[in-house]
Amino acid sequence: MDALLESVSDAVSAMVLYSVEADEKNAHIPDIAPGAAVVKAATDYLTDMATKSADLWLKFNQPEMRDRMVESSKLVSQSTSEICEAADILEREPFSKHGKKILLKGAKGVMEHMVVLLQTGDL
Repeated sequence: MDALLESVSDAVSAMVLYSVEADEKNAHIPDIAPGAAVVKAATDYLTDMATKSADLWLKFNQPEMRDRMVESSKLVSQSTSEICEAADILEREPFSKHGKKILLKGAKGVMEHMVVLLQTGDL
């Protein structure tokens, strides 16, 4: 599990660095579609596991934690979709400011909501 989380973190960080470096050098961003696909596959697996295990909170009579875990899973998935959308835009338009903005928003969302998911998943 830790290796999977680390790979998601590394891939998201790399995509953000590509975007920042491209801005600094006034260059196009390299193709991030392969990294986006890796992040999507990993987060799909993690959020599926989290959603299935969220009901364990009910055994501890804490439905609010279950709801928080399910909501975090949805937000991680949504943020990952934004990264994939950004990859598609940037593949067609490598200098797209809009694509970079979506990429950064999605990356921030994945990292932020993954932390919440990990906190609530720590039964």
